[in-house]
Order: sequence, then C-alpha cells, then structure tokens
Amino acid sequence: DPSSSSNPKSSISHLEALSSFCKNNDGKGLRDFIKENFNDRVVIKDELQIAFKSASNPANMVLDAIDGLFGGNVMVDRKDSRLIKRSCNFLFQQLRVFSPYVSFDVKEKAKKLFNEWKVNLNDVYEPSWSMAFLQFVAVYGFLVDLNDAELAAYSTTAAGDFGEIPELFQVIALSDRVQGSNPFNEFI
Repeated sequence: DPSSSSNPKSSISHLEALSSFCKNNDGKGLRDFIKENFNDRVVIKDELQIAFKSASNPANMVLDAIDGLFGGNVMVDRKDSRLIKRSCNFLFQQLRVFSPYVSFDVKEKAKKLFNEWKVNLNDVYEPSWSMAFLQFVAVYGFLVDLNDAELAAYSTTAAGDFGEIPELFQVIALSDRVQGSNPFNEFI
C-alpha cells in the first residue's frame, strides 16, 4: 500500500492507539487522542474506520466523548474546550460514516444528551459545535425531533464548518427540509 509506505510510523502508531481506545470502549480517551493529534485527522479518519470495528459498542463509546462539554460538569478552559468540541465533531462525523448499530438503550442515553445539547446550543455560537450536533442527530436518528426552523438555525451556525454541510445534508436527505431557509442551498 503506497499510502502506508509514505509515513508508516505515523500510520501504525495512530491505528494501534485508536484501536486500543476502541477495544477498551474509552470514548474520552479517544476524543483526547484525536484532540492531541488533530492535525493528523486526514490519516486518523481512515484508521478510525478500522478501529471502530474493535469497539464492542461504538455508538455508546462515542457518546462518552461529549461528557463535560455541557450540562452540570462543563469544562472551564475555553481554548481546550473549543478543540475538544472540534474533536467531537470529527468523531461524530466519522461515526456517521461508520454507520453503527444503535441499540434501544444507547438511543435512550443519546436522547437525554440530545435534549441537553439542544438547550446548550441556544446559548452558544460555535460553528463546529453546531456541526457536531447535526452529525450527532444524523448518527442517532433524531432528525425527526427537530423542526425546520431549528434545522435552519443550526445549519446556519454550522456554516463556519461549511465544507461538511453539503455532504451531511445529502447523506441525511436534509436538503428538502431546509429549502428556502438555508442560505447555502446553492451548494447542496
């Protein structure tokens, strides 16, 4: 494989670490590893698809990654928090691509987080955090729980991470729901 020969050390070390976090169902550790290696996300995204197969329940594991980002145990360090939120966005995007099975219990846990997160989004303007929320909604199947105005508002905020919006809208068939509401329709 030519891509692995260009930088085998990086590729191997990321895959081993990612697989280890996934085998141990360590969502926070996985999030923090991605945060520390965020500049390598092009390499990590492919390896993460392989590593997710090592997790007994990737949909549940990734839910743990958002602990401490809203609700009663919010992190104080804004700079660190922003990078962690970008890492969570990346994780949910990759989990959506992986398309894991989401059990009833995990969906119930995710629903509680969905309700907390939705309230939190009304108080915060962070494009990557809104994009992470939309990725989360796609992974856990909560699209029907958002009205068109909410979808348009979150999409507009997420526009700072513009490159992901058209692809996400197409994947989750969102384009029809936000027609006329979304200033980015010409790119969809």
